[in-house]
Amino acid sequence: MGAVRKTIRVGAELLLTIGLVGLLLCVHQLYWTNFEAEAKANDALSRLDKEWSHLPPEEPTVAAPVVTPGVTPEPNTEAPPYEDTSGPGDTGLDGHKDGTKVKGADTVRGHEFAAIYIPRLGSGFRKPIVEGSSRDALARGVGHYTYPPYVGPGQVGNFGLAGHRNGHGEPFRYLNKLRVGDKVVVETGTQWFTYTILKGPYITKPSNGEVLGSQPPQLDVPQGSRLITLTTCDPEFKSTNRMIYWGTLTTTDPKQPGFKPAALKR
Repeated sequence: MGAVRKTIRVGAELLLTIGLVGLLLCVHQLYWTNFEAEAKANDALSRLDKEWSHLPPEEPTVAAPVVTPGVTPEPNTEAPPYEDTSGPGDTGLDGHKDGTKVKGADTVRGHEFAAIYIPRLGSGFRKPIVEGSSRDALARGVGHYTYPPYVGPGQVGNFGLAGHRNGHGEPFRYLNKLRVGDKVVVETGTQWFTYTILKGPYITKPSNGEVLGSQPPQLDVPQGSRLITLTTCDPEFKSTNRMIYWGTLTTTDPKQPGFKPAALKR
């Protein structure tokens, strides 16, 4: 009986230890990574604000799109969001590392270059947009896909963004609250771009790259449209599927002291 009791006690202690370790891992994933990511995001926004405060208004922050007249870029059919945990943390889904320049734009992967506002998710919702889709980039804000052809804020094509839904700052935790007609505002050093949500939530598989194309088959939009696509994992706490929202550019405003787009004045 003594040996049996000892075995039971040891087994119970092992199970308790395993349970505590699992609990600590969950706490780290869902809470501590949020603290780390929020600090990084705030630092990124501070750097942007400082940089923009010294930027001449006439100097663009995003390279002009290279689009042949009368031709719309082919849809991107590579796998969209959003997280590939098998590779290095500093390598995006397009295979390029953070710190490398993006072809077709004056930006560098892994660096913040814009900010996104989603009023539906709160009046204080402002997150940095980081170039690229690496795990490291997504842990500092909202990532921007750099699949060719490159599409920046306000440009012809599909400006595709990815954000975590749980942990790592979870900027898109409540993305499912968005409704058709809601506004999404993107801020650069010289301009404000206001997009209006056209459709969502649309649930699809991670391999469906058509959602990031210039004319997604799920939308009835003409060639030359200026779209935004927001992507995150679904269901919550899992990454089985992807939740997609699409919007179209409705307003472009130059940045001026004291000015904010109408969507941010509510």
